[in-house]
Amino acid sequence: PHSRIARAAGAPLPVRRAVAEKVEIPVIVEAVGTVRSRRQSEVASRVMAQVKEIRAAAGDAVAEGAVLMALDDRDLAARRAQAEAALAAQRRQRDEAGRELERTRKLVAQDAATTQELDILTFRFAAAEAAALAAEKALEDATVQAGHAIVRAPFAGVVLEKRVDPGDLAAPGVPLVTLYDPRELRLEAAVEERIAGAVKTGDALRVRIDALGAELDGRVSEVVPAVDPATRTGVVKIDLPDTPGLRPGMFGRARIACGTRAAVAVPMDALVRRGQLEIVFRLPEGGDK
Repeated sequence: PHSRIARAAGAPLPVRRAVAEKVEIPVIVEAVGTVRSRRQSEVASRVMAQVKEIRAAAGDAVAEGAVLMALDDRDLAARRAQAEAALAAQRRQRDEAGRELERTRKLVAQDAATTQELDILTFRFAAAEAAALAAEKALEDATVQAGHAIVRAPFAGVVLEKRVDPGDLAAPGVPLVTLYDPRELRLEAAVEERIAGAVKTGDALRVRIDALGAELDGRVSEVVPAVDPATRTGVVKIDLPDTPGLRPGMFGRARIACGTRAAVAVPMDALVRRGQLEIVFRLPEGGDK
C-alpha cells in the first residue's frame, strides 16, 4: 500500500541497500535409508514339534527369558522317561557287577577263585560303569531336548512378527517369531559411491524421520567397506537415540556434509517474493544518487 501511494504521488520509494557477499556454503547431500534394529533375532525351534500355545503377539514387549510359545512336548517327555528307565537299569547292572566283583576279590584273597575270574569281573564292572555313564548323558540330552519345547526370548525386546499359529508344525531352523530391541535402532542409509569416502565412523549426522516429523542426532557406527555394483551405493549405519514412536521399517534421510562451494549471499529481507519467484533488485552504478 505504501508503494502504491508513493507511485501515485510521484514520490521516490525509500529502500535500504544491502551488500551481496561471496561466501563458502556447505554442500549437503541427503542419503535415504530404513530404520532397523541393531539387535534383531529370528527365534526358531531346535526341535520338530507342533505349536501348542502362543504367549506373545506382535507388538508385545517381552523380558529376556520370557516364554514366547510352547510346543507339544509329549514325544520329548516320552524320550526323557525312556532315558530315565534306561539309566535306572544300567545303574542296577553296574551295582550288581560291583558287588560280584567285590565278592570275587575276597575269594581270590582266600584262594577260592582264580585271578582270571577276577579279571573277567573287573572288565564286566568297567563296562557296566561306562554304560551307566552313557545312560546318564543320554538322560541329560533328553532333558535338554525336552526343555526346547518352551521357546524363550533370547533378549528383552519387542515382538516384531509372529509367523506361526497354534497347530502349525515347528521345524528346527524355521523362524517362529521375529524379535527386536527398540533401544538400539539405527538408520541404514544408501550413500552414493562418490561421497561414501566422506563418511567416517563416529561422525555426527542429522537424521530426519518423515513419519515422526522429527530430526534426530545420529552417530555413524559402521561404514560397510563395499559398494553395491547394481546401485553404486554403499551402506552407512547410523545409531539413533531412543525416540518415542520410532520403529523398524520407517523411512529416514541422513544429511551428509560434502565440503563447501562458493555462492553469492544476500540478507533474507532483501528477497522479494512474486508468486513462486524469489528475486532481488540490483542497484546500478550510481544508483544511490
